[in-house]
Amino acid sequence: MSDMKIRTRVVASDGETREGGADLLQEWQPHQGGQLWLDIEGEISAAMHEQLLRLGCHEVAITDISRVRQPPKVHAFEGNTFILFRGIIQLDEDLVLQPQQIGFFVGEHYLVTIHRGESLSINRVWSESAGQEAQFPPGRLALQVMDYASNRYLDQILEFEGHLGEIEDTLLSKPSDRIMAELVSYRSELRKLRRIFNYHNR
Repeated sequence: MSDMKIRTRVVASDGETREGGADLLQEWQPHQGGQLWLDIEGEISAAMHEQLLRLGCHEVAITDISRVRQPPKVHAFEGNTFILFRGIIQLDEDLVLQPQQIGFFVGEHYLVTIHRGESLSINRVWSESAGQEAQFPPGRLALQVMDYASNRYLDQILEFEGHLGEIEDTLLSKPSDRIMAELVSYRSELRKLRRIFNYHNR
């Protein structure tokens, strides 16, 4: 993981919205009402680890986020739901995936998102929800992030479908070992994507 970057958005009970870093997190108190979105990019520091525990994030779930090859999962804890989602950094035209793991802690009044590098999905939802916080409770924010990431998967696969049809036509008209090898490679990448989908579908 890279060095930790923190951004915090707090919506007070009267609707006032403030954005900042770790200092703003220190000020937020759940009993005062309102809503918190804490977004963490990079390696979780010891101090932030303690803050997450105080917020109600489970120790095991925090550890799961730090593991590189942890399968997607959903677990309901007392006070929040933990979602480990396999997002996407890049899915190129050959369906080679660079995945990005995103951890969500979804509470009644807060959302915590944790990821190793920059997340286009989180950046987009952060931007789109600004100024409309009343319409974006924590659960909806999390769903919006996952929906945007899933659509990126889908768009690339649909675009690839046309290319696959061209390869199949070429194989029928001019069969070659090169074309067969290309198809085998695509089959391997599609299996990887299917495995990720199956994890999320459980």
